[in-house]
This record gives sequence, structure tokens and C-alpha cells, in this order.
Amino acid sequence: MEEIELLINDDSWWVRRAVAWQGYGLDVLINDPSEDVRAAVASRGYGLDTLINDESEYVRAAVALRGYGLDVLVNDEAPIVRKWVAANGYGLEKLIHDPEKMVRNMVACQSYGLDVLVNDENPRVRQEVAYRGFGLDKLVNDEHWRVREVADNYLHGLDISLDEWIASNPDRCALPENRREARQEKDGHKGPRA
Repeated sequence: MEEIELLINDDSWWVRRAVAWQGYGLDVLINDPSEDVRAAVASRGYGLDTLINDESEYVRAAVALRGYGLDVLVNDEAPIVRKWVAANGYGLEKLIHDPEKMVRNMVACQSYGLDVLVNDENPRVRQEVAYRGFGLDKLVNDEHWRVREVADNYLHGLDISLDEWIASNPDRCALPENRREARQEKDGHKGPRA
């Protein structure tokens, strides 16, 4: 046990962080001057009621990753914290409108609000929407090549054409004319393609 005492008080934050990761000395390391060590304490689920108010966004992000205090952290000033709140599926109705693309991207990763995010200004967010197989009718013609590539690859992976995808996925279409036409085809009413 004396070795652990020495390691808890080691000069190197790397060593103290490793000790925290192993779950030792958490009652002492929760007050460590290194944010990396305090984040390791949070990752073990210890002292979350204290660490939720930590000055370091890195530590608060570790708290969010544990799913603790999401009702408070959804309003955190740091985008990285709000991102991990979204990763827990919390507050998505608010975070879908977050000014930071990393947060909106994580909302898309939760397959939430894809009908809104298909029109996001950021290509990385639209790319995530394409990964989720939503709005391919629009995203195959996106202005950004990576978004188009993901949409094309999604269709290729299904081994179907865009027209076949539209016909079988009216609720996943982004363009209103495709939703309407696909529903008509499913009901047996074929109309002209706009």
C-alpha cells in the first residue's frame, strides 16, 4: 500500500493519472492540480457531484461522458461538453440548433433531427446525415464532394439506384417532391417525376 501512496503523490501527472485510471486514491486525486488527473477521476465515476463544476471543460466533458448532470451540462459554455451531452442522447431538441458544428454533428450521430440537419450549413454535419441514410435524394447532389461521396457509397452498398431508394424510402427523402412521388408509387398512383 505504501507504493500506492507514493504513486498518488508522484511528481508526474502521467503517473497520477494512471493511478486514478486504476481506481486508487480517488479521494485525493479529485483535487489534483492536473485537469488530466481530475478527468481520469471523473472517468471512474468518482466525485461527479463536485467535478461537474470543475473549471476545466476537459473535466466537465468527462463528467458528461459518464452521463451525470446532463440537465446542467446541456447549457455548458464549452462545445466539447455539449457534444458529450448529445452523445448521451440528452437535450437533442435544443442541441440540434447549437452554434457549434461539433455539437450538431453529434446530434446527427444520434440519428436525431436528420430532416433538419440535412440542410445544415456545415458539410461534415450533412456528411453524417448521409452516413445515416437520410436525404440521399438531396445529398447525392450536394455542393461538397465528400457529402456526395458518402451518399453515393451508401446507395452502392445497398446495390440500388437512387430511383429505387426514393421509391422504397419516402420517409427518408429530403426533397418534398420525392416524398410525394414515392408515396404515390407505393399506393399504385404513378405520376411524372419533377
